[in-house]
Amino acid sequence: MRPVRLAAGRRLRSILRSGRTEVVVALVAATVTTGLVVILADQRLSPVFFGDEIGYLANAIAMAGGPALHISADSYYPGWSLVLVPVWWLVPDPLPFYRIAVLLSALSCVATIPVLSALARRLGLRRAHAVTAASVVVALPAHSLMAGFALSESFLGLVVCAAALLGLIAAQRAHAHGGLATAAWFAAAGAASGFAFTVHGRLVGLVAATVLWAVLLLARKRWGAGSALLVSALAVAGAGYALNRHLELVLYHSTGRETTGVAELLASQPGATALTASGQIWYAVVATAGLALPGVALVARGVRREIDDRQPGWACWTAVWILGLLVVSVGYMSGSVATHERLDIYVYGRYLEPATDVLAFLGLVRLTTSVGRLRRRLRGPVVLVAVFAVVAIGYGFAAAALVPTAEHTRSGWNPMNVFGLALDDWLVGHGDHALPLVQAGLVGGGVLVGLLLVRRTTPRPTWLLAGALVFALTGAVIGQARTVGPVYGQYQTAFRLAPLVTRAGDPTVSFDTAADWRHPQTSTVISQNAYQFFLAPNDVRLVDSDRAMPRTDLVIARRSWALGTIGGWKRAAVDSRFDNALWVRPGTGQAALVTRLRSVPGQ
Repeated sequence: MRPVRLAAGRRLRSILRSGRTEVVVALVAATVTTGLVVILADQRLSPVFFGDEIGYLANAIAMAGGPALHISADSYYPGWSLVLVPVWWLVPDPLPFYRIAVLLSALSCVATIPVLSALARRLGLRRAHAVTAASVVVALPAHSLMAGFALSESFLGLVVCAAALLGLIAAQRAHAHGGLATAAWFAAAGAASGFAFTVHGRLVGLVAATVLWAVLLLARKRWGAGSALLVSALAVAGAGYALNRHLELVLYHSTGRETTGVAELLASQPGATALTASGQIWYAVVATAGLALPGVALVARGVRREIDDRQPGWACWTAVWILGLLVVSVGYMSGSVATHERLDIYVYGRYLEPATDVLAFLGLVRLTTSVGRLRRRLRGPVVLVAVFAVVAIGYGFAAAALVPTAEHTRSGWNPMNVFGLALDDWLVGHGDHALPLVQAGLVGGGVLVGLLLVRRTTPRPTWLLAGALVFALTGAVIGQARTVGPVYGQYQTAFRLAPLVTRAGDPTVSFDTAADWRHPQTSTVISQNAYQFFLAPNDVRLVDSDRAMPRTDLVIARRSWALGTIGGWKRAAVDSRFDNALWVRPGTGQAALVTRLRSVPGQ
């Protein structure tokens, strides 16, 4: 064993001496980032978001031929759910199904590394630098921490990055080639753009930008490329929208997200809109340690060049879809800001994340390829730091005056939408939470200055990328330990009535949506969604005992259920976190069933 270790050590020293440090850094970056994402996914044993996660899973169950769960939430787009359909065919058991969905989310996150690496290669980076830069973006807390849930975000990021890559390949080929091969690349780019909309409707701006690009190609008489781009984008997006409307009618009992989104846009108030936009831009800047700023500069430079050449292409397309996503995100959230819905809404970053990832990645590309300018000139780094400071300080003053603490909002806060700030301390006072304006600004600004100093003092970009990777990985680990684990770990032991129902043989079961009469404003929506999922594929009937008593053998109602007690129902078990209890219908077998349920350990 010792000779093997010595040989490995000599090999490593040889690599370092031969100038191949960048290869070692790239391998370490990809390996460690992959390991981090897999570990985060492995920690998730049960759903946390009983609207978002359950919505996507319910879509998949219905499309796989399973029961149509009656989800109380806005509709969820079917793109991510389509990936999960074969999983339900193979594993029609809720918890294993969920665990596999989380694993696929993590794999989507990891798969973004080779996609971004290919994009970086097309933009001029060496292979090792491309892999490291891609690993940095995937390891950023806002990206990596989301991989530990069965949400569509990681898969959406993969699809958007794939669309960006395919669009760049098509644009580059259009300058040098024509014919069917180029048209095929444009068709692939259009299909990816349309599918991104199918994964989440907020990417409607990507479809609009793709259609605009296709129209401009047709105007320049690039018939094959323009037609392929236009038809594929509209066909895939149209099919996705039709499927979404079908699921919306079958599963959901609310207006569609499009209706809600349009209403929010039309009802936007100027003050709330400005505060929302500034908060989301602030988040995108500080959560990426300013890396998004050189990305914006790179896109702007490309737009100017394409306009000067009168050939709008990839850069203009990128700028349009990013601006479209910003408009959708700000418009959708401004109404919640106006009503003080939640603290995290003020800097809501999740909707912008696909654009933030791309811009941060392009920022790394810009810093990596501009070694000569950064070392010879101070103007670029100084301007970059100055813009970061203006954004951080400017929004800091505005937020200090206009943004309340969590206790003064209607629903507190939810870290899910601001994972890029999960490494920061939100706690103030006695259990209250506030935006970490100073801490986030200092951390992000300090990292940015450090990266620029490293870039100026060494001609090799490897150490810049390594420093960015250390920041991303450290932020993800701290964010998981400080925020994600403590906040969402409590759901791992909730809804423990479901195993009791399955152990009771094959009884019929219903869920009572009526609230406790002593707390009429308490919502039962989370429990309603959760128990339908946990008991699938069994049919859980929804009843409202204030209007009609259940007719099933068992009912999940409130712990204090006066109508049930009067009617002879017996309470067999209570839930661990939410106001739920399992009640047994009166009849000849009631006593035996109650005894059997109460004999289960932990009850």
